Amino acid sequence: MMERAGTRVRPWMGLAAVLLAGAASSAPISRPGWVWTESDLVANPPVLAEAEVTGGRRASIRATTAQSIRWALDPGRPRGPWGGEYLPLRDLTIISDRVLWNLGPVGSDALGFRLSSLFWHLLACAAAWGLVRRWTGSDMAACIAAALFAVHPVHAESVLLPANRKDPLFAALVLAALILVDRKRGRAAVCGTLAYAGALSSKLAALGAIPWMLLERLSGQRRPGAAAVAACVALALAAGLVGLRIGRSERVVLEKSPWGTPPAAAAAFLGSAGDGILALAWPQNLHPYHPANLHALGSGAFPLRAPWLVGIGVLALLPLAFRLVRTFRPGPAPEGPLRSFGGWFWCWLIPVSPIVAIGILRADRYLYLPALSAGLILAWAVSRAGPRRAAVPAVIALLALLVSSRALQPAFADNPSFWRAVLRKSPNHFDALVTRARLLTDAGRPERSLETLRRAEALLCEASPEADADFLGPRAFHLLAARKRARLEMGDPAGATRAVEEGIARHGRWLKPGHLEILRAIVRSESDPGRRLPPRSP
Repeated sequence: MMERAGTRVRPWMGLAAVLLAGAASSAPISRPGWVWTESDLVANPPVLAEAEVTGGRRASIRATTAQSIRWALDPGRPRGPWGGEYLPLRDLTIISDRVLWNLGPVGSDALGFRLSSLFWHLLACAAAWGLVRRWTGSDMAACIAAALFAVHPVHAESVLLPANRKDPLFAALVLAALILVDRKRGRAAVCGTLAYAGALSSKLAALGAIPWMLLERLSGQRRPGAAAVAACVALALAAGLVGLRIGRSERVVLEKSPWGTPPAAAAAFLGSAGDGILALAWPQNLHPYHPANLHALGSGAFPLRAPWLVGIGVLALLPLAFRLVRTFRPGPAPEGPLRSFGGWFWCWLIPVSPIVAIGILRADRYLYLPALSAGLILAWAVSRAGPRRAAVPAVIALLALLVSSRALQPAFADNPSFWRAVLRKSPNHFDALVTRARLLTDAGRPERSLETLRRAEALLCEASPEADADFLGPRAFHLLAARKRARLEMGDPAGATRAVEEGIARHGRWLKPGHLEILRAIVRSESDPGRRLPPRSP
């Protein structure tokens, strides 16, 4: 164990340094705009349009807020525009932001929302500092691990996009819950259980706390209270069942694995884990948005971008296996890298991995809590090498990560910057191509828009008959609607109608009856269909 006596860092000075580092890495450098579908998901959710109908255009903030709260708490409401998930606490924080920043129903400023997300990120950093300090008994180790967690650029997508508020929110609550349930006093355990309930209502990835607490009890090094663990398990089961039911009804959780056979699903799981480890170790591997889902345009099998990623995933499983073996044998519990990759990394990666059949290989936001494992390894290395010898390399590493985080800020400044950055990382990203084309049309550049749409259609034409129609149907619909918008912008209504008709004939096998009905109505109309398109869930 890393001893407190070997450090000279005063506890609260170290915590203040961690919070300053986190603020320096993610604080907005300018007044940002809305990115991606945030204007639908965060600033203008469907309940506001409903409020305009029932209360008029000038409905009071109080009435709109009350209606929004009812929407957020009602699991029977359609959840598609809110990401297809029932996360009431996440939604309530967004509603509170609207009240705090006094935003109107139409249009708003993203700066206030980003500052609120930064606040939750700093709370998560403080909780990570407290948890590592409780584990190790070392102020130095807590400062190093929490500082790396605070400045790592893998957090950019979670902190800089208010639509991903759920990541820092659930992390702050679940880390606080782990601190509290580890105490022996009953009141702290009750508060920890309540914090865990809040984490589950912020993001279902909080399910990862259950295997971690069970590992802690089995190892004997720390024994969270049995009653608190049992209560958390019951909450996790209830939240998991509700989330699974809503996720399947909204097609967020797929009915069957998109990765084909079980060996392909295992390769997807290990490959995504290897890709995540590479992103933590080498931040240049980050994506502003999740990588291109080219598997969904093919047979459904997992395309190995690099087979050695699967090898990295297999190697990362060895510390976990070693820890499980040591857990059931007498002797001291493993520390250092065995502790982080032997439990923490995998417990938090599995709930958001392809093995859960969520249809996405990996996104940077999935690594929000697993990133703490990198901080634990750095803290362990500093303790072994000695603070005097390792302090300078550790500070250089933290500064390099801080600079990398700041370098990602321009990519999240506004919609055009964001999608340009996505396409630089994933040139064949279908969603990014179609969204970029719509932005080009809005900017008065329809020729470039049609060129971009041709690249997207080439990907759609390569789709095999075994591809997932539920995945491709909405994308084909938005492709054809975006093509007509571009043709209308060029002053060619006849060409716009012809383009939609040809698209229906070419891609009709992917379109559902509702999509066909809307597209045929668009064919009969010569108006711009862009404002009547339904919002897409991320």
